[in-house]
Amino acid sequence: MSKLACTWAEVTGDAAHAARCPVCTKRAALAGKLSAIATTGTDDAGSLPDAQRALARAMADTRPAAPIWRTYAAAIAAMTAVAAAGVIVSVSIQRSRGPSEVAVGSELRPEVPNVVAQAQVVPLPGADIVRTGDAAIRIHGGSVFVDVDPAAHRPFRVESPQFTVEVLGTAFTAREDGVQVERGTVRIVAPDGHELARVDAGHGWSLPGPVALR
Repeated sequence: MSKLACTWAEVTGDAAHAARCPVCTKRAALAGKLSAIATTGTDDAGSLPDAQRALARAMADTRPAAPIWRTYAAAIAAMTAVAAAGVIVSVSIQRSRGPSEVAVGSELRPEVPNVVAQAQVVPLPGADIVRTGDAAIRIHGGSVFVDVDPAAHRPFRVESPQFTVEVLGTAFTAREDGVQVERGTVRIVAPDGHELARVDAGHGWSLPGPVALR
């Protein structure tokens, strides 16, 4: 008999078809065996691993009136849900394994992202950068790329011997003698606190004044 006839018999509950069809008979026997495995946790060979018992429970039809194609659909849906949950857990774990936050007073690792408060900080090759406060770093040598999250709504400082860069949310590269801004605006102040410059995205500043980047 055709698969379409078997499926239609299952949908309509045609018991006469099921009784004379060898395919439907085998399916019914399989459903019965799966139900037994799900209930007892064993088969003819003895006990089963947890994974096989779980699959049997998912596939076994505990409602006699339900056609077997619904049983398979439910099993597929269950396995899909488990797989999706596994993907979600995997992604969450991978995201949680980002760069760890640098302690105050510690030197930042070169050429990799370092978390300093609301900023991602990447010291460039040869740079000597130290975290000096809750949201502050100091350049002792070289250059550093800084990407500050604007959602935090709090200032971040990059200190050097001759000036300090103050920002809220921006991306820029700072060095001992200047700044290049990629996003947002930075404020540059002298050691005595007076403002030296405000530099917008696409521009740079170096001692003693601002220069446009072309």
